[in-house]
Amino acid sequence: MKPTTKAELLEKLMLGLLPDEEVKRLIRDQLEGRIQWIYNHTCEQRFAQLHNFVQSLRQTSLETEDFNTDIYDIPIEFVKLIHGRALKQSRCYCKNESVTLDDAEKAMLDLYCERAQIKNGDRILDLGCGYGALSIHIAGKYPQCHVTGITDTASHCKFMKEQCRNQNLNNVELILGDITKIELNKEFDRVMVIGVFEHIKNYDLLMKKISKWMKEDGLLFIENMCHKYFPYQMKAIFKRR
Repeated sequence: MKPTTKAELLEKLMLGLLPDEEVKRLIRDQLEGRIQWIYNHTCEQRFAQLHNFVQSLRQTSLETEDFNTDIYDIPIEFVKLIHGRALKQSRCYCKNESVTLDDAEKAMLDLYCERAQIKNGDRILDLGCGYGALSIHIAGKYPQCHVTGITDTASHCKFMKEQCRNQNLNNVELILGDITKIELNKEFDRVMVIGVFEHIKNYDLLMKKISKWMKEDGLLFIENMCHKYFPYQMKAIFKRR
């Protein structure tokens, strides 16, 4: 029998033809192979790879990966099925094994606020705010804060506006635009960047842009999905045809 190619496996996955157990096995195999490959390198090889990675980022323009709209602009009905009540699209905080997804979302949002030292009266910028989990959480928890959320997805913006109306939140401003191109004539006490840097190519240019939006005593909070030792760029496994 002819071996199944990676492309054929991905096609079956997209069509829902692979059993869940087979998908889990393939994921484990891929991760184990990747981890073994990483740790087979010497310290010198890892440092050289890190140096080359940093240099490659500096030589690129400030742009996001072109698959963003494919993974984010999906029907809200489906999003609600796979997320908790807040529709938080990044990491959650599970304090124990019995915690619910709703509680895990809230716990992580509270942890963001604690670590970013947010207080009432702050002006908050939420870059890449998604469906507004963090923006709406801050606006409700700190009613004297003013929150500005930026998203490049129209469906996200529409959903957030509906949520703000339903919860009578008047301290949220929404901007539909690309964070790599948008210009703001405002300064903020806190800039929150959750799940954005893995899609960015040139960190230096983005940080320079963010610094213009921060007050002199402002704080920047970043959550970035990455490996502890090995740097990599997030890339699509497959793209929509």
